[in-house]
Amino acid sequence: WRPDGEVPALLYGLSIFVMYYNQQRDEGADIPIAIELAYGATINHPVISKLIASKTGAAIDGAAGV
Repeated sequence: WRPDGEVPALLYGLSIFVMYYNQQRDEGADIPIAIELAYGATINHPVISKLIASKTGAAIDGAAGV
C-alpha cells in the first residue's frame, strides 16, 4: 500500500513517526533521543523520502521557471 496524494502521505509519515518514537521509548531511550531517532527513521522511509524528493524537485523547478 502506498498513500495517494500529499495529505495521505503526510498522515502516513506522522503515523510512522509515532510508531518509531514508541519503539524507541519502549527500548528505554530518553525523549529527546527517541524523537531524534524516530525523525531519522521517518525521513529514511521510502514513501516519505520519495515525497520529500518530489516536493523539493517541484520547488526547484518552480524557482527556475521550468
